[in-house]
Amino acid sequence: MLYLGILGFVFLFIYDLNQILFRQKILKVCFAIGIFMIILSTVIAVFNPIKSVFGIFIAVIALCYTIYALFFALDFNDTYIGDKYQVNDKGLYALCRHPGFYGLLGIYLGLFIAYRTNLLLMMFVVYNLLNFIYILFEDLVVFPQIFDDYDRYKKEVPFLIPNKKSIRKCLFDRG
Repeated sequence: MLYLGILGFVFLFIYDLNQILFRQKILKVCFAIGIFMIILSTVIAVFNPIKSVFGIFIAVIALCYTIYALFFALDFNDTYIGDKYQVNDKGLYALCRHPGFYGLLGIYLGLFIAYRTNLLLMMFVVYNLLNFIYILFEDLVVFPQIFDDYDRYKKEVPFLIPNKKSIRKCLFDRG
């Protein structure tokens, strides 16, 4: 099942490469396929007895946060539709440029705590490493080409580790 999720990340990379190189409508489906493969691999991996309800709690909270960060903290049309996108530097995206990173980390940490299987430990390590590589690729290669004013955004908002200024902007600047 680990390999299914890894293949899911390959589809995410293909999706982003399509954004900057190929620009084929048919390849836009790679995002959905990649997410589906990662979710499917995870669902299959959790068919074991639960050993910690606290781990499930962590995973559910992290899942809700991830869904919010990727689909509700961003304007869907400005972020996912079209060829040129607008940078969102408000809310979570004022805190750091890739706040969804922490959601995936929390999901797999919670699932590992809940089930304590070697497979979920491997998913926690491998999927989060792949996610880190993926967001580096997006931050350095893809986003500067597809988001208007991404260079300014990179100067103003930290990559992953929030600072005092970004925390303040996240909490108080709703503009």
